[in-house]
Amino acid sequence: MISLKLKCDCSCEMLEIERVNDEFEKNFYISIWQKYRDNNMSWPNRIKWAWKIFKTGNLWADSIILSDEKTKELGEFIDNKLKDIK
Repeated sequence: MISLKLKCDCSCEMLEIERVNDEFEKNFYISIWQKYRDNNMSWPNRIKWAWKIFKTGNLWADSIILSDEKTKELGEFIDNKLKDIK
């Protein structure tokens, strides 16, 4: 699996894009990870996160799976918008 991780400019979240390309599926997995600015998380927050993981099995805040075609469309959209501001 190939992965790209981009940290938010505010350092609160991270965007991860993974490429799955095997005999069973060929998709891009895009996840948004949450984190706190400081490492001194309170016990109630630690319990909240542990409960979320226990309940859902997911560490990420949100995620989406895109086909090659939709990923290409996303890339072209971003590229075109960047060209507009040059």
